[in-house]
Amino acid sequence: MTVPQWEFMYVQAPTNMMKQVMENANKLGAVGWEPVGIASADKTIGINSNVLIMKRRIEFPPPLPTTGEHWQPDPTGRFDQRRFDPSLGVWTAEVATMATKKVTVDPPHMVTPLDVTST
Repeated sequence: MTVPQWEFMYVQAPTNMMKQVMENANKLGAVGWEPVGIASADKTIGINSNVLIMKRRIEFPPPLPTTGEHWQPDPTGRFDQRRFDPSLGVWTAEVATMATKKVTVDPPHMVTPLDVTST
């Protein structure tokens, strides 16, 4: 059993543009994003905005059809290698970059915030 990992983003718009926020939330929902919360923010004096926080589960590539814990080319393509744990049957978050000879943990992929005022 693996612990789910999530990536987060936000949609921000002035309070008078909630229709556009809802339209964008529906589009994001169709590709796996779900709302976590909404808050009001005062960006500048007198201009209030709403911020909708969204999340979606990070889906890892399918497991390798082999046995034994070992390093393989990273199937996401973001790093040189990624460790596969056959006892769990999953790719781990441990990654390696050969140029720096460094082993690190792959942080969740960040998504650029969506600002509906520019759409």
